[in-house]
Amino acid sequence: MDPKYSMWISTDPALGDYIPKAPIHEEAKKHNQNLPGMGGVFNHINGDLYAYAGNNPVRYIDPDGRELGMPVEADRISAVHANNNFYGVPPEYKQILKQLENRRTRITQNDIKIPDPSGPCYFRSLQAIAEEKIGKNLNYNQIREACIALKASNAMEADYSISKHNCIIKDAFSRLGCNSVEISFSEKKQNVSSPKTEYTIRNVLGGTHFQLGDSKGNFLWDPFKYQDTRNIDKGKPIYIREIEIYIDMEVQ
Repeated sequence: MDPKYSMWISTDPALGDYIPKAPIHEEAKKHNQNLPGMGGVFNHINGDLYAYAGNNPVRYIDPDGRELGMPVEADRISAVHANNNFYGVPPEYKQILKQLENRRTRITQNDIKIPDPSGPCYFRSLQAIAEEKIGKNLNYNQIREACIALKASNAMEADYSISKHNCIIKDAFSRLGCNSVEISFSEKKQNVSSPKTEYTIRNVLGGTHFQLGDSKGNFLWDPFKYQDTRNIDKGKPIYIREIEIYIDMEVQ
């Protein structure tokens, strides 16, 4: 029993890694100086197989179960160093946080003066495939210029209905510096993706709204900015469209 939290604890099978060794050689001394979990067995919470973040998830994070860490405050996630390092974040998690930050700051259909979930959600979801793949977002002027060019080429109508899906995606890649890309775009599928699928377009809200999904159709990003994010439909889509991407050159 943990006397502080009145919680039954169970022994972790990996507990041996947390126990200090007899300091008879340098390797043992080094092990003792770097016990996992901020203290090894001397930090009693490490003996609990089911504990997360030291039983204090409000203050700490523990993404891989190996070491506690301070979370990055929401108002500092965008504080990126010149070399794209995030404050207080281990290197293996920086890419994940960069992706989350890109989604958070991505231009929505509201930002292009269309505050309606049934507006250009399909258009922005298709563009977001390139933004997600490359890890860089289109700016307002790039999206505005894309609208003009795509409507002029009949890839998209004035009401944002789209007839040439691949053109929308390729245009976005081109504006982000990648001009050699091949797109495979599927017809409607009932929530079953193929192994080669990289992204999906999710159809939700009774068929009136589109979102960006991952390779299995799970929610990634909604192009509509809701005042209350709890209104975002992250559940099972009505159907998905699969997208496979082949890039033959590095992004400039």
